[in-house]
Amino acid sequence: MRTYVTTLCLLAGASLMASESVPEKIYNQSDRCEVKRGFGPTAYADMLYWTATSDGWNVGIVDHAPSSTTPTRSARVKEIDPKWEFGWRVGLGWDLSYDGWDLDLNWTHFGDKASENVHIDPSKKTFFPSRSLPSALMNTASGAKSSWHLHFDTLDFSFGRAFQVDKSFSIRPSMGLRAARIQQSLKVNYENVVSLLNQQLGLPSPIPTLHVYEDNDFWGLGILAGLDTRWVLCKHFNLYADAMGSLLWGDFDQSNKTHSESQTFVHMKDDYQAIRGNLDLAAGFLWDWYLAKRRVYLALNVGYEYHIWFNQNQFDTFDNVLAGGNFYKEASNLSLTGLVLGMRLKF
Repeated sequence: MRTYVTTLCLLAGASLMASESVPEKIYNQSDRCEVKRGFGPTAYADMLYWTATSDGWNVGIVDHAPSSTTPTRSARVKEIDPKWEFGWRVGLGWDLSYDGWDLDLNWTHFGDKASENVHIDPSKKTFFPSRSLPSALMNTASGAKSSWHLHFDTLDFSFGRAFQVDKSFSIRPSMGLRAARIQQSLKVNYENVVSLLNQQLGLPSPIPTLHVYEDNDFWGLGILAGLDTRWVLCKHFNLYADAMGSLLWGDFDQSNKTHSESQTFVHMKDDYQAIRGNLDLAAGFLWDWYLAKRRVYLALNVGYEYHIWFNQNQFDTFDNVLAGGNFYKEASNLSLTGLVLGMRLKF
């Protein structure tokens, strides 16, 4: 009997020691910037200095030979070249009490514009319009005046958690929702356009001014996911690199009107739904401090950003005169890139 009791005691002791030796699960430590008040709001603002790029904003082709019927090797495409403009981003964050999670809401606004004017001497060069009807209808012109405008807005809501990977490196995965509105308008006035169609119909040619108006408006709503990274280089000085992507279901609202003072050649509207994706990349430097006995957190950052919206430019282009109802979408990307200077306060 005594042997039996001793055995039970040994087994119980071994079981207790085994249970005590199993380590408790340890999750990655939160790297959220904490102030004494705790779970407070974060406000931030960024000044943007961006420009837009695309491969779908051509106005025409200049051939350095007079009376050409088709562009030759000496021809050059005339593109609209957007300017560098200022924009802004404002945001509000809130710390959650659970395990270092936080919420973020931000609004980005940017507007851009551009123009391209072409004037040639027909005795020395030939100018082929590219945004009017096919060349068989609108063969050549003596020049063009063009303008392009962009209005860009996104609204992002996300939640995430920043945590340490090691003593000098941390990451913050996040996910949420994005709403976007992207409006583009393109206006081109071609001068002294030779119209073969008008010649055949006995109508005035050349046309003194041919007006081309194109709109490409998009709004969308969808999901986003991102990963922010941060390296501590030394006290108060950090390097950051962020990436985010979104997939949006949205609506394209487009129009195309080409007319002279007396004739309307094209007046077409198109409204359809599509899924579009985008990719955001950013990198730069960040300086941060705790102020007022750690009651306030202040951070300043300077960096460079890339934003690519895939197949965003959907301007219509006609194929040829023999199939007047055939057209295609340009389907080129819209890219925004430039500098960012920001400040963040946490209370």
